[in-house]
Amino acid sequence: MNDQRPSPNAAAYDALGRVFAASAMMALPGILGSWLGARWGVDWIGFVGFMIGPPIGLTYLLVAYRKSPRRGETPSSDSPDRD
Repeated sequence: MNDQRPSPNAAAYDALGRVFAASAMMALPGILGSWLGARWGVDWIGFVGFMIGPPIGLTYLLVAYRKSPRRGETPSSDSPDRD
């Protein structure tokens, strides 16, 4: 089997992508809520968006990094082609 580890640059880009995704999950609900609140004339929607965004982003980060293999470990595979 092919037992290649990703390069350090690949691992860094992977982590960077996860952090950017979590940042978007934290900020976009509040931004969208503020826009909707201004459009509909309801001020509290933006506040609710900024209250639920960070927990959603933090939960995503915890789940995403829990599932990734640690440095030096190979990911486990449940594929049937394994002997």
